[in-house]
Amino acid sequence: MDRMSLFKELTEAFGVSGYEDDVVNILKRHFASHVTTTRDKIGSI
Repeated sequence: MDRMSLFKELTEAFGVSGYEDDVVNILKRHFASHVTTTRDKIGSI
């Protein structure tokens, strides 16, 4: 995925404060081949 596609997907994702699961899933999917991701108790990556 190129950067512009990622930016487009992120800007179109639902992600209001407290409900960022769509954004988190996009980022996890994008970075999965580069790093191991984890989430803390409040949901931060």
